[in-house]
Amino acid sequence: MVRLDFNHILRLALGALSLTLIAVLAVAWWQGSRTQHITLAAGASSGESYILGNALKTVVERHYPKIRITVLETGGTVENLTMLQAGGAQLATAQADIPAGSRARSVAVLYDDTFQLLVAKDSPAQGLVDLRGKRIALAQSGGQFQSFLHVAEHFGLRPADFQFVGTNDEDARVAFLSGCADAIFRVRAVGDPSI
Repeated sequence: MVRLDFNHILRLALGALSLTLIAVLAVAWWQGSRTQHITLAAGASSGESYILGNALKTVVERHYPKIRITVLETGGTVENLTMLQAGGAQLATAQADIPAGSRARSVAVLYDDTFQLLVAKDSPAQGLVDLRGKRIALAQSGGQFQSFLHVAEHFGLRPADFQFVGTNDEDARVAFLSGCADAIFRVRAVGDPSI
């Protein structure tokens, strides 16, 4: 006949419970003491998103020393969302009018953007439809370009109805200011000094 020694079983159970508790506390301590590294895909270094991303980095790292944020300069919304979707970034700035993808969700609105279409003061153009066949200072990539296409489509216009000038924001700006473009399109916050 096998005789159960309840004291022996109780000691084994308490020992196993103690080891489990120690292991759980060790894992929690290890995870709490680790520095978390986060990548923020933030757009061009001259843009509001990048500037706000750096400000966010400063504030977060000051108040949460175990969090380190790397702010990456990118080509804009489309690249940011692609990086987020692929796991190359944990945070991304994006224009709200661009579909974000299945891995994204909105965390905060940083600022309101406004579509801005500028022409020279002496231009006869009174609206977007007057720019059919004209040169638009706008890089053909990124969320800003997608926003332009969306607005143009609303007026029954297609990309083929325009000539796009500039490979990036700076090239487009120079083209407009030098008269090599009839209009410039920007998605910026009201009061942005670059307008």
